[in-house]
Amino acid sequence: MKALKLLVFLSLAIPVLAQDIPVDINNISDQQLAQIMLRYNLQGLAPEEVEQVLKQKGVPADQIIVLNRRIASLDPLTGASQNAYKTRTQDEITVPRKKIEIVGPSAAPGGLRIFGSEIFENQNLSFEPNLTISSPRNYVLGVGDEVIVDIYGLSESTKKLKINTEGYIRFPNLGPIKVGGLTIEEAQVRIREAASKIYTTIAGGSTKVMVSLGQLRSIRVTLVGEVKKPGNYSVSSLSTLMNALYASGGPSDLGSFRKIELVRNGKTISTLDLYDFLLKGDLSKNRILQDDDVIRVGTYESRVAVNGAVKKKALFDVKKGENAADVLRYAGGFADDAFKERIRVKRMGTSGFEVQSVKAEALATFSLHSGDTLVVDALAKTYTNRTFIDGAVYYPGEYG
Repeated sequence: MKALKLLVFLSLAIPVLAQDIPVDINNISDQQLAQIMLRYNLQGLAPEEVEQVLKQKGVPADQIIVLNRRIASLDPLTGASQNAYKTRTQDEITVPRKKIEIVGPSAAPGGLRIFGSEIFENQNLSFEPNLTISSPRNYVLGVGDEVIVDIYGLSESTKKLKINTEGYIRFPNLGPIKVGGLTIEEAQVRIREAASKIYTTIAGGSTKVMVSLGQLRSIRVTLVGEVKKPGNYSVSSLSTLMNALYASGGPSDLGSFRKIELVRNGKTISTLDLYDFLLKGDLSKNRILQDDDVIRVGTYESRVAVNGAVKKKALFDVKKGENAADVLRYAGGFADDAFKERIRVKRMGTSGFEVQSVKAEALATFSLHSGDTLVVDALAKTYTNRTFIDGAVYYPGEYG
């Protein structure tokens, strides 16, 4: 419907474009060009889409090039030189500029998603713990875990013993042994010491004791703050912070992707930055959970949008000290058709919206504010060295 309105407007504002014969775009007034540019920005059409509309109206390719240059000369956001058309008066230039200035909601990025949110919606990515791996030596035993005690050598015996509510296992002909709260390695030492009382060959080394995990217990963890589904969750005792975060649906629209805290006994023992995983595959802060752990996701501190000719258009959480170059790196860098000499930054000022142009060499020192939008323009659809050859030649077409 929007595209139809633009076509109707073009046919009314510039009737000469509807003709099938070439026209001179230089004869179109600046007022008409400003109105076209206004509609172009409000509709969010890309330059190639505008070019396609003009082609459908019968405008020749060379005239479209001239039109694009004229439009660029009227756009105060492109930084293009205004000296190419000195024959126009100051009034002719100033009035259209006021009309095509972009302010308010139209400057806000539309349809951009938070970077990283898609991993929590992927049905093929669950972060479920691998229960077939060998027992982690730093795993802390708790109530409900099953311990397998394998005695081998001169004496052979295998026992499957469950830890009771007091943290003990009951070893046959030996009695209770306290293993709750110990790691696998610590429990193995304690069980070997206790078993040596009835297996005398253990002390001499001819009989050995190996302790491993059998069936795992379930633990309860709590997710609070800006998560999509906060509450208590029952997970496997081998589950990690990411397992529980995935089960909760991940951070909400207001949740921080850069500061996810694991709180144990009232103290923060680990802080996970999801960008370490998303950009570098680093899960070193993805700790194994314990019973009654709390995972807290706070509100994001600063968030900026990246739009235009970049590889990943999205909303990005920004930590203190990060700059425009960092955010562009999070976005995958410039697209192949990007105009790399400078970017535009749309910002909410004290009394209205502002636009700043930042040169490429200044990106690493340009500080960002929450709510900023980084816009990377695509290269202009013009050529600096193109000529057309047609007629009685073997190879007509475009040449440099």
